[in-house]
Amino acid sequence: MKDLYIVGAGGLAREVHCLVNQINASEETWNLVGFVDPNNAYRDPAFVTLVDESDIPEGAHFVVALGNIELKDLLFHKCLKLGLNPAVLVHPETWISDTTTVGWGSIICKGTAMTADIVIEDNVYINHNVSIGHDVRIGSHSIVNPGAVIGGGVILENHVLVGMGASVIQYVTVGCGASVSMGSAVTRNVPAGALAIGVPASIMKRG
Repeated sequence: MKDLYIVGAGGLAREVHCLVNQINASEETWNLVGFVDPNNAYRDPAFVTLVDESDIPEGAHFVVALGNIELKDLLFHKCLKLGLNPAVLVHPETWISDTTTVGWGSIICKGTAMTADIVIEDNVYINHNVSIGHDVRIGSHSIVNPGAVIGGGVILENHVLVGMGASVIQYVTVGCGASVSMGSAVTRNVPAGALAIGVPASIMKRG
């Protein structure tokens, strides 16, 4: 078994802990050594063994389990600079075609279905029961929340957040740093940094 550290110790990290246990129940793969807690989010010693990222031995594996996309990106690259290896975690009850590629540090949760020629870049979190169509590209450090539907040919650029139950129609591009609100239906391109909200989604500029 390979040693694994989870960067994060809040609710999302606890979900990833459950995912690791489910992977190991199917095939013993990961020895979960401890959690790095950059946000001081969780302090129950009965649940977690907390470590500092500088204490992780070079060459060990890690994943980042944080909902803050900017911090997720920052800590992913910090761990790389420390000589750590990003793991890939895929729940055994997913459906992923053999023409799909999943980048380093990415996490794919139970019930997700991915069809043909999909590219998931590095440090992406795909939550439960997400449907992803053919030829989709999901950029680094993005998060797709439970029940989302991503149509064929969609491009989610880096740092995109897709809310629970949202839909993105085929061949739409969601720009870098944009967000799709929970339950929204996106039918046109979303500019970088914007918020898409509603059915059909209206585009709101932020900042």
